[in-house]
Amino acid sequence: MSRAALFFVVPVFLALAACAPPQEMATTTAAPDAASRAVMLGQLGHGVGDVKLVRETGARILWEQTRGAPRVMFFGFTHCPVICPTTLYQLDATRTLLGEDGARIGIDFVTVDPARDTASVLQAYLAAFGHGVRGFTGQTEDIRRLAAAYRAAFRIQHSADGEYTVDHTTMIYCIAADGRVVDMFPFDAPRATIEARLRSLAASAAGSVRAP
Repeated sequence: MSRAALFFVVPVFLALAACAPPQEMATTTAAPDAASRAVMLGQLGHGVGDVKLVRETGARILWEQTRGAPRVMFFGFTHCPVICPTTLYQLDATRTLLGEDGARIGIDFVTVDPARDTASVLQAYLAAFGHGVRGFTGQTEDIRRLAAAYRAAFRIQHSADGEYTVDHTTMIYCIAADGRVVDMFPFDAPRATIEARLRSLAASAAGSVRAP
């Protein structure tokens, strides 16, 4: 899929942001009504169960094998100076605040920079963000396919010094135990909103078993 085609499928309300420094690439519009939102959420994450990825532990895994318990998932990269670490800290802090309810929720971090984010790099990076945080890397085309299924996107931005950063969709997806996307919210949502969304997700966690 070409860069132009990939970005065309991203709805305007899924704004992309640069991680160094953050700068919006698309202007958000008014939030869709409840019915439209439900339809949109129901369209996310389909047809990618066979996507091959590598866990931060080095284990090879198919995306469908990540099911089993509720989790929040987002796309990011370890060289991100602000948005990604802030998102991880916020999610982990909210889980802690929710106590036993929060402990039922996992956090999945899918890198959009697989060239630098190897399994060992992810493992070292995620160790700072509490228990129950899984990292995923893999081939770029596999990650692009996965991102497109969630109407997310990413692109490399090169700098004059030869380095690069990665612009990417910054939405956080709430995924039920069966793999359905049941909600989503922006990385910079108010703390009360994040708490409410995670509390609702935790309510669906009874009897679920998170994949190791």
